[in-house]
Amino acid sequence: MSARQVPSNLLGSSLGENGFIGTFDSDLSKKEISEFIAKALETIDFSGKKITLVIPDGTRSCPLPLILPIFYDAISPTAKSLSALIALGTHAPMSLEAIDKFLAGENQSSIQKYPKM
Repeated sequence: MSARQVPSNLLGSSLGENGFIGTFDSDLSKKEISEFIAKALETIDFSGKKITLVIPDGTRSCPLPLILPIFYDAISPTAKSLSALIALGTHAPMSLEAIDKFLAGENQSSIQKYPKM
């Protein structure tokens, strides 16, 4: 098998041609990741719903700066509300400044970057 199997029920839709995305011997490109998430989300009706994204804290390895805007752009236009819950587990709480930097980067606040969240 030369590709990663995607569960057919992932996000309630079948994703990727034949349920596969990428290969075992290479990393997914930003474009592949973006298209994969966007395709998965386009099948879900967020209209009028309250949505909470559970996201990792700064101690976890995740391409959050790449994927969070994709989720935000797909969900925020029609959702009644959109929240992010940072999964700290037993880790120390993050300050508001740390959360801003974590979600929006150095030169922007999370309120500016994600005004509906």
